[in-house]
Amino acid sequence: MFPLSKRTLLVYFKSNGSFFVWNVGVKVVQQTDVLIIGCGLAGLATAWGLAKKGVNVSILAIEDDLEKPKVHQGIAGIAFQGDRDRPSDFAQDLVNCGEGYCNQRAVEQLSTLGPQYVQEVLIEELGVEFDQSDEGIYKRQVYPGHSTARVVGHGYNTMASLLKAFRAKLHEKSNVRFLTNRTVIDLLTLAQHSTKHTDAYKQPSCVGAYVLNGETGEVETLLAKETVIATGGVGHLFLHTTNGAYSRGDGLALAARAGARVMHLDKVEFKTTTLYVPGEPRCSVTESLREAGAVLINSKGQEFLGAYANEMDGYSNQAVSRAICTEMTRCQEGYVWMDLSKKDPAWIKGTFPHEYEICLSKGYDITKEKIPVVPAAHYFAGGIMIDRTGQTSLKRLRAIGEVGCSGVHGRAALAGVPGLEALVWANTCAKDIINGLDRFAFYFPSIKKMGTGRVPVDHSLLLQDWNTVRQTMWNYVGIVKDTPRIRRANSLLGDLYREIRMLYNEATLSSEFLGLYNGVHCSMMMARVAGGYQF
Repeated sequence: MFPLSKRTLLVYFKSNGSFFVWNVGVKVVQQTDVLIIGCGLAGLATAWGLAKKGVNVSILAIEDDLEKPKVHQGIAGIAFQGDRDRPSDFAQDLVNCGEGYCNQRAVEQLSTLGPQYVQEVLIEELGVEFDQSDEGIYKRQVYPGHSTARVVGHGYNTMASLLKAFRAKLHEKSNVRFLTNRTVIDLLTLAQHSTKHTDAYKQPSCVGAYVLNGETGEVETLLAKETVIATGGVGHLFLHTTNGAYSRGDGLALAARAGARVMHLDKVEFKTTTLYVPGEPRCSVTESLREAGAVLINSKGQEFLGAYANEMDGYSNQAVSRAICTEMTRCQEGYVWMDLSKKDPAWIKGTFPHEYEICLSKGYDITKEKIPVVPAAHYFAGGIMIDRTGQTSLKRLRAIGEVGCSGVHGRAALAGVPGLEALVWANTCAKDIINGLDRFAFYFPSIKKMGTGRVPVDHSLLLQDWNTVRQTMWNYVGIVKDTPRIRRANSLLGDLYREIRMLYNEATLSSEFLGLYNGVHCSMMMARVAGGYQF
């Protein structure tokens, strides 16, 4: 795949939002104020913050049906504000969880603005009805790491409720356009995609994206004053994950290829116990089950944590995860078992209603039988480096949500905080973009036309390569890693990336192939960081 120069295309955007085009040599499918890549919570929240102020927004989605229920879990709740809860208390909880890696300015922004945006945006503007008591008081939960009850939710899947509310509001806006069945191929930058050679000396900037239309197979050129990446995390790069199939690192790879700075690629958070169901994303099972008396046993029915006591620094979640992985390898099994069935059934149902319902829906009754569990990649605390408005190191490129690294989480994320971070940064990003649209004129150079290959990619090769990526990341760059494992991962992933990169220049594009290309690229970067390399 390579760019082919065409006649000059000059697009000048005026401050009032209008534009004019000179000497068109490349078909421009769409021009917009803001291009948002991703339609999860971060993307939709950013779009709403812009759209309600009259900004023209285009939202790209890989899916062709945004209303189709997602199999994977979303956030269980979102941090709000507890009784007599102060921003300083919330900030201290974040710093304690971050283990010395938190960005203090980001922490202050989240703890100060978070409750405000939950009230103004989610409750007042969207009308989200969080769970309440009979007296009309919000039911606030105490999650691990929080010093007080401040997490609110809506049923068992808060994320689904928030996404539905945002989509409903955005569909009412004539200045919002959803472009479904679209996969971004590459971000457009002055240095890489302008036909004017002297643009390479200008400040590095993003001017839009090459986008694959999955329905027509055509490559579209989308130009934007500002581009926002909101593609989520990297969970699908690992064999076990609570994330969906599109958490394959697309946005991270796009930004890295465009020249944006990425950081903390080794900060992947793993859930200690998730329900193992073949062919489905792993469902999170709270670690509180172990604290309540659930025991972990191997395929022979033996409790095994005690055998690793000398290697474990207490029974922290990280230590238990390592013990589970080691035991799985020793027994050559794909999971271990968790058993809480000796407890009173009524107590289990009353104390852990969410876990009871989830497991029951998958065919397991935790009041009567043991359940198969495995650790799983859950949240990515690294990503594209951003400031307090989502601005990356590349001008006119923003990143919001899990794909961005604001430093608010540090080493790990507190429960209920990722969703709040997405909401806060979406709004600060939208406000900053709006201020810029009124102050600056936006220049676009001629954009090279992208040539496409004609070699079909065998689907079996995609499946095999994905298996290689996920097995390599899980076994060598996952919970248990050391120098020999990391060295092996770098060798395997480096070779695979070179092969995929060569095929990229010849292949017929598809969302599946682009996802593999991005996934291999991200995996290679993460393995390098694990080996000591810094981007």
